[in-house]
Amino acid sequence: NLTLTLTLTLTLTLTLTLPLEGDGNCQFRALADQLFGHQKHHALTRQAAVEQMRKNADFFGMYFEDGTEFTAYLRDMARSRTWGDELTLRAAVEAYGCCAHVLTTTPANWYLVYQPEGEPLTSLPLPKDADAPRRGKEIFISYISPIHYNAVQAR
Repeated sequence: NLTLTLTLTLTLTLTLTLPLEGDGNCQFRALADQLFGHQKHHALTRQAAVEQMRKNADFFGMYFEDGTEFTAYLRDMARSRTWGDELTLRAAVEAYGCCAHVLTTTPANWYLVYQPEGEPLTSLPLPKDADAPRRGKEIFISYISPIHYNAVQAR
């Protein structure tokens, strides 16, 4: 059971998974929890990821057959309940300038690290009365392959 494997891994590393709603927004919920302290800000992390991909279309667009396919992907990804993927995770890391540690149920890649390589967005979508996360902030999420993300917290 992959969920049990991940739970054991998290237990052994002294962490706790914060279960998040499985509504198609789970990746963005996990990011919002780690960046802003609450999953309710998931629409903002989605918006930042999509905006980052739009602003860096040369990089993110290369993963698509053509510009039309990339444009359709961005349109779909901007909608609530569209599942996030590795591109949106990379884009969110770049947008917020954070370092994402991802614990997964995949034995060969049980621990992944995404570090920003470019400049964060200059105009970030943020919750009201919130400051932008500091550049280099470490965030921790889990991924139950291939369907669900959760936030990870220290005990």
